[in-house]
Amino acid sequence: MRDEKDPGTIEMRLPGRRGRKPVKGHAMTSAERSRRYRQRRGERQSMAIEAPGSASNAALLEELKSSMTAGDGDAVHRVLRELGKRFPKAGKAHGAR
Repeated sequence: MRDEKDPGTIEMRLPGRRGRKPVKGHAMTSAERSRRYRQRRGERQSMAIEAPGSASNAALLEELKSSMTAGDGDAVHRVLRELGKRFPKAGKAHGAR
């Protein structure tokens, strides 16, 4: 803060506020943060269902967990096929029996 009437003062550089910058100009409540988290998680999971090739590993694992819980065998096999493509057996590369 600078006093306009005092020619000897200079503008002080104060450190910024701690933490993340507020979204939409104000801090989010816990409920808003939780809602955004659940929405993003749902979007990742739907991506794992619709296009498993472009989904992240974490999203595939979440989908695998929920598919196993729901007893959806087709979805479990689809996710496992994609994970098998991404992580081939290490035994072949290392000369296992």
